[in-house]
Amino acid sequence: AEVEAAAQAVQRIKLATWRYNHAPKDRPSLGFIIDDAPHPAAIQPDGRHVDLYGYTSLTVAAVQAQAAQLARVQARLEALERRLNACEQGR
Repeated sequence: AEVEAAAQAVQRIKLATWRYNHAPKDRPSLGFIIDDAPHPAAIQPDGRHVDLYGYTSLTVAAVQAQAAQLARVQARLEALERRLNACEQGR
């Protein structure tokens, strides 16, 4: 349940692009804005910095949830293919 909740939180993260004044113009940054508060685990307690461990853990949870969903879809597809093959052989 926690992995699924984290995966859903990741899906709600809005990404933004910006350019730092000192960075080359062809190097935009991509990430979330802390004020948008994607999930408390992604932000350090001071509210001003990203918690990279927490943010990475949320991302890993999202990958795990998607992998589980993909496995369920794959199993359903294989079952449907078996049924289709059985129907075609029974003609």
